[in-house]
Amino acid sequence: MEESQSREPQITRRALTRGVAWSVPAIAVAAAVPAYAASTAAGSVIGRCLPSALAAFDVAVMDADLGTSVQILFQRTAGTGSFGVTAPNTWVLTGATATSYTYVVPTINGALTGTATINFQLQNNSATVTATATALSGTPLAGDLSAAVIKSRTGGGSSNNYTCDVVG
Repeated sequence: MEESQSREPQITRRALTRGVAWSVPAIAVAAAVPAYAASTAAGSVIGRCLPSALAAFDVAVMDADLGTSVQILFQRTAGTGSFGVTAPNTWVLTGATATSYTYVVPTINGALTGTATINFQLQNNSATVTATATALSGTPLAGDLSAAVIKSRTGGGSSNNYTCDVVG
């Protein structure tokens, strides 16, 4: 009668060392990917005072990945006056209420620049409108992404007095 002997495969120290040496570059590459994926695009929202009942917000995004879309929210955050927004034709109005307007803007070649004009409708009162930019898809944004304009009106008839302040 013959006895068969089965041998368990043996891993040598040399084979183990070779496997570890090959896995180190793969681990290093995998560890580097999240740092790249978490990169951000520079963004800014700047408020400006204009004559009479007008104000403006300049919005800019630079160095975003292709396909990045930005949401820009204009919202009355204080006061009782109403307002309207005139935005560039490339900005798509996706929502409007009595106190807010929401636009979605695709970046073109990783960039976005544009100015929205705010027309305050004030009757001896004041209102604060805040503009905020956030990335909806693609590269996250970093920078000064929110600003506010406070516009007040006193007087009546032909003697309207407007004051304006910018925050942020």
